[in-house]
Amino acid sequence: CVCVCVCACVCECLFCNFFQLVIFMLTLFTDPVYWFSSLFVFTELFSKPSLNVDPKTSMWEGDAVTLRCQSESRVQETRLRYKFYRDEESVSQGASQSEFTIPLARPETSGSYWCEVEAEGKKTEKKTSKRVQVTVREIFTKPTLTVHPSTTLWQGDNVTLRCQSESRLQGTQLRYKFYRDKESVSQGASESEFTIPSARPENSGSYWCEVEAEGKKTEKKTSERVQVTVRGECRGLLHYPSLCLCLSHCFRPIIPKNAPNICISYCDRINLNEYLVELLNINTTD
Repeated sequence: CVCVCVCACVCECLFCNFFQLVIFMLTLFTDPVYWFSSLFVFTELFSKPSLNVDPKTSMWEGDAVTLRCQSESRVQETRLRYKFYRDEESVSQGASQSEFTIPLARPETSGSYWCEVEAEGKKTEKKTSKRVQVTVREIFTKPTLTVHPSTTLWQGDNVTLRCQSESRLQGTQLRYKFYRDKESVSQGASESEFTIPSARPENSGSYWCEVEAEGKKTEKKTSERVQVTVRGECRGLLHYPSLCLCLSHCFRPIIPKNAPNICISYCDRINLNEYLVELLNINTTD
């Protein structure tokens, strides 16, 4: 009886093992990924990075902003390298620092930022963070320079330059400075106008203005250049201010033959209203 029981147990165990072997083989061929992952456990070297913006994603120009790329190393002694991008352009070199600072943000600094992480010396794929939109608002607009009454005037005329720039941040004091060619003609002041009381020909030149926000770490902004021309003093028969009247007469000399025309002209500054009144008085008297 003992022999029969022992043989029966041995047969049963062999049958069970054979049955389990058959199931294993069938499963191996039908789902090899399951068995492969069960036999080998893979650990990622580092986690997917996330990008944080400090102090916030919306700021004024001149503010400092720091981007932090956070990724956790899962394997000891794995060194990570970080790279930062704005839109599709890299703004930093791959380095071990997980932070990237912009000390003076400008409107053109705005964009969609993201970071990229890789394990140094490892043949692994790079991992990227989600994109974060950063917006930098300008404190004041680019200035424009206007000239009054005109960019072309006569000697002795008054001319006023106006530098116009709009402040976008309440409480911001703007300072203005005027230039002719490369030389400053005024000190930085809060007045947005600069007057030349009695213009001279040497006041002619290319004028432009410069604006900055007082007490702010922002870049100065400049206007486009405007050419101002001051003509010489107008002299002639009449001596009224405000308007310069130019008269000319051309004639052809008799000798020599085929001689070019000779033109004689003179100019005078007149007050048009007084001149017309004088002409009317002359006609009335006649």
